Amino acid sequence: TLEQLVALSLLDTLPRKDLVARLRGEDPHLAEAAAPFVGRAREACGRAAQLGIAPLACTDDRFPAALLTLDDCPPVLWFKGDAACLAMPAAAIVGSRTASAVALETEATISRSPAPSSENTGAPAGSMAPSSP
Repeated sequence: TLEQLVALSLLDTLPRKDLVARLRGEDPHLAEAAAPFVGRAREACGRAAQLGIAPLACTDDRFPAALLTLDDCPPVLWFKGDAACLAMPAAAIVGSRTASAVALETEATISRSPAPSSENTGAPAGSMAPSSP
């Protein structure tokens, strides 16, 4: 269930290698690992919903196909806006607590660049990038 996947996403110790394959195979160890965290998952979903943020399970057809190819695919993405934008071409910037000077300079350059408008990308108007609760 979605609640179980959100619960799994709360586990710091969850081995994510081949997670999607294990979920599709209905690995009973995953359900067992999620069970103690389902209450926290419900709370997280409720708080996120108040902010207009929703979870998207890796088992959902709208989940980005490119992420499903990763060995350590996240069980859930959190998004705000139109989930259809997740099917659009995209780029990602992944943070680091100890970024190098070159990485910080590159990030600053990219973040100052104007984003393409939905008119020339075909993105749904008002679509937004994924976010965290």
